[in-house]
Amino acid sequence: MASLQRKGLQARILTSEEEEKLKRDQTLVSDFKQQKLEQEAQKNWDLFYKRNSTNFFKDRHWTTREFEELRSCREQNPLYDTERCKVFQCDLTKDDLLDHVPPESVDVVMLIFVLSAVHPDKMHLVLQNIYKCHGCSS
Repeated sequence: MASLQRKGLQARILTSEEEEKLKRDQTLVSDFKQQKLEQEAQKNWDLFYKRNSTNFFKDRHWTTREFEELRSCREQNPLYDTERCKVFQCDLTKDDLLDHVPPESVDVVMLIFVLSAVHPDKMHLVLQNIYKCHGCSS
């Protein structure tokens, strides 16, 4: 297994022009619009994906550089035992993962692009849901 590397990131300092622009941009989405977007999230995602398929994010193959152990997953030759691993779809904010995954049976969880797609008020539900299946919860 490839060794994990920790790389530090430095926050970019905003210019005074950027700071002013942020101060001026205080417009919030209306409560009605927020609720509408939240209620129609699945429909909007389906429409977005139908329109863009896999063309929206350019595949830069960074996962295979950062997580070498996943390399053969991209080549349709998984490194995991397909008899022990089950593929399924669920809404992590609503569905109980324990319906699909035994408690404390997961060693690694990758949430790439997941939490950014979840409403901040529901992020704790996602994390609690995953935590129940993760092996560190005991």
